Amino acid sequence: MEQVAFVLKLYPDKVEAYRKTHQAVWQEMIDANRAAGVRNHSCFLYGNLVFAYMECDNFESTDAMLEESDVVQEWRKLHSGIVDSSSGETRVFLEHVFHQE
Repeated sequence: MEQVAFVLKLYPDKVEAYRKTHQAVWQEMIDANRAAGVRNHSCFLYGNLVFAYMECDNFESTDAMLEESDVVQEWRKLHSGIVDSSSGETRVFLEHVFHQE
């Protein structure tokens, strides 16, 4: 099992919009995540930063499956004006340094 974490930067005036989309995540999006192998997925807000965590068996194949999903592409379009991609990247992956069960 792989544990993957990343940070997204939101436009400061779009935090509430991000919150609202995640209060009503499309069932099709959840189904696409599950089909790609995503388990135990959470997002946390700190100001306009999102800390996202997920587990999967193989992130490279999971990410590739998600990239090809029409539902995921629509979800990303929905968030294109919410997630700040001005730096050229939307996700900044975090180094896994410790885990306790």
